[in-house]
Amino acid sequence: MKKYLRDKYLGLIFCVAFSIYFTYEFFTKDKIESDEDLIEIQGQFSDYSFKDGTGRKRMGHQYYIHLDNYINQFQIKADYLNDFKSIDFATKVRKGDKVVFTIPKGEKGKLNSTDNVFVTSIKVKGKTYLDKNKVIETEKSYTLLYGALGFLVLGFILFKMKRS
Repeated sequence: MKKYLRDKYLGLIFCVAFSIYFTYEFFTKDKIESDEDLIEIQGQFSDYSFKDGTGRKRMGHQYYIHLDNYINQFQIKADYLNDFKSIDFATKVRKGDKVVFTIPKGEKGKLNSTDNVFVTSIKVKGKTYLDKNKVIETEKSYTLLYGALGFLVLGFILFKMKRS
């Protein structure tokens, strides 16, 4: 029975599970479709921590920014890293500079707590390091649903191949 389950259904089960996960993520994430879904916060720059190659298999990214007037870490999602000008930020922004972030309205309750707060834009001295328009475009994409559909199709292909 175990061999039958492993050989015939395991690929289908995993693919369907990933498909359900991606669909769940798509429908439960904070909806960011315009400027009205964001709020602006400001603070004095304190420190940053940009780490690549973290986590399992060294494929993770951890990008955090700290402000003097908040105890939170402000995190840049991995989805936004292609649009974030991290080298410019690291070389030009100095301790005490005024930083302007936008964050999703749903993150407001996390301010001044130990939870990380996701940022959707970063400006310092009028220079944009993470553009909220590009982030909004990323958030409006259907990539998670396409991934869910892809895993579902892959699962059924694997199932049909095992039956033959």
